[in-house]
Amino acid sequence: MDDLTLSKIGKEYQDEEKAWDLIESIRWPSGPVCPHCGVINHAYHIKPRNGPRKTRTGKVSYRKLWKCADCKKQFSVLVGTCFEGSKIPLSKWILGIHLMCAGKNGVSAHELHRQLNISYEAAWFMAHRVRYAFAPVAPQRLLTGTVEADETYVGGKVKTTHGQTRRQQS
Repeated sequence: MDDLTLSKIGKEYQDEEKAWDLIESIRWPSGPVCPHCGVINHAYHIKPRNGPRKTRTGKVSYRKLWKCADCKKQFSVLVGTCFEGSKIPLSKWILGIHLMCAGKNGVSAHELHRQLNISYEAAWFMAHRVRYAFAPVAPQRLLTGTVEADETYVGGKVKTTHGQTRRQQS
């Protein structure tokens, strides 16, 4: 896959269908993976019966729905990601993530609101989800086994402590 630049995202992935294809190719390079049972490449695409899939408001939805052949549960590529449960179009998510990653000093929700032409509340939601997704994973246990520390000094100067602590140390 080529490097994603702002101009390439703006040209190629403004189409919602191409944005879904991009996320599927990144998340599932070896075929769809069922988030319920973990089976790889044993799911099939559910196609709508009469024409394109539509939302409640009547807009055409490019959401691709999959069904696992093993556990018979439905899923999409968004399950278990920061995009799950969002009404923001996936093309705007991709552009927002690029803006947040390319920003030298970070990007505020107001900047996303202006650049992506979405409401401030949606921009705030997007910024928090992206920041949470990029947060480093905390290790379970930092120190295990025998830990040795040489020349450790715990405490401070007696004159800088509180009155009660000063009396206890004497």
